[in-house]
Amino acid sequence: MFRIGEFSQVAHVSRRLLQFYDQQGLLTPAWTDPASGYRYYSAQQLTRLNRILALKELGFSLDEIAQMLRAAITDADIHVMLLAKRAGVERTIQEELLRFRRIEARLQQNQLSDETLDVVIRSVPASPFLAVRTTIPSPAAMAELLSLVQTVAPKRLDPRSLGPLVGVVYTEEFRLRHNDVALGYLLTRPVDQTVPLSEQYAMRLVELPAVATMATTVQVGGPDLIFAALGRIGRWIEANGYCLAGPYREIGVQLPLGESLDELVIEVQMPIELQGGARLPTPEVLPL
Repeated sequence: MFRIGEFSQVAHVSRRLLQFYDQQGLLTPAWTDPASGYRYYSAQQLTRLNRILALKELGFSLDEIAQMLRAAITDADIHVMLLAKRAGVERTIQEELLRFRRIEARLQQNQLSDETLDVVIRSVPASPFLAVRTTIPSPAAMAELLSLVQTVAPKRLDPRSLGPLVGVVYTEEFRLRHNDVALGYLLTRPVDQTVPLSEQYAMRLVELPAVATMATTVQVGGPDLIFAALGRIGRWIEANGYCLAGPYREIGVQLPLGESLDELVIEVQMPIELQGGARLPTPEVLPL
């Protein structure tokens, strides 16, 4: 048996918290000395205390915790709830990390005096493009498709035939959902097969058209920072009297092996033409 101060050390909680739980009827001392009034706790009560603390972390009120303890909630029940809570916390952390990255990118943009210097203009030749083109209903579906493209295609084809990973966005305005996208690989050598990715998706050989005047810039970091690259190109276009002339492309220059996106390098390419010139038809990805 332990006096309350000793049990506080063993349980790694404050004496005040133990006293509070005693007042609430959640964790009463195992024995109280009637002569001295000293309260003693048993090591066996650590299990009940851990359940109380776990349920508190899950966001339950003290009344709800008391009801659960009276209903003899098991460690297995709490384990399932903690796993679900952990998954939710992980999602929140990832969302907050993405917010942090976007804020950091905005701060960097504010500190750049002439970011249009990072924009390079060049012509891009036509290229064989093994890709799946579809309307992506949500960011989660896009992540799923990207995972399929990155894992299935290299297993079914000679990896030496696959060049950079490329995404082409055909939707004319920005959307979070229902985007018309082509996703696949530029090829270093011809392939003559369709690559099924799932029951829903398959990659087919098409031609990515040549672009005579392409504004390009490189962005380091996750795909959520693409807006920074697009902004640089947009400023260059406006400053030099050009306009957009087709769907933009994202070229995976360097893809990290792990989950961290800090080393991800993407080249953003936007077809442009001089303002006032005859606008060319929007390039399309057509079967060869």
